Amino acid sequence: MTANPERGETMVEIGGVPYVLASTFNSLIALQQHFAKDGSVPTVESVFLRAQHGDLEAFRALFWSLLQRHHPTVTIEAAGELIDAAGGLDVLDAIIDRAQRGSAPTDADVTALGGAAANPPKAARRRGRTGATST
Repeated sequence: MTANPERGETMVEIGGVPYVLASTFNSLIALQQHFAKDGSVPTVESVFLRAQHGDLEAFRALFWSLLQRHHPTVTIEAAGELIDAAGGLDVLDAIIDRAQRGSAPTDADVTALGGAAANPPKAARRRGRTGATST
């Protein structure tokens, strides 16, 4: 199995087995759902911040979510075992960071798009009435 960096994927080998990490829309939803309680769903950013500040459960869930596209049978508990087998948090932290950065547009991507990603065009202003009168 190989990773496709163009799709934001990163490959890591743990115990001689290749794992492809992918930050996808569905993986981010799975991450949010893991922490959802009583109808409250955290932002992805809040989970990332928890992981960055040493929350081990958030780190494990983040790693688990990155495995879901190519390794959907890996449970969250098994993801924790993989973290241990890989050498712990220090080793995987850099790999997860690389996987997350791989899915973000680079400055070259933004430039190639004419800056559209950073500064989308403003909507044209409508002239005339909308049909309703305000009071």
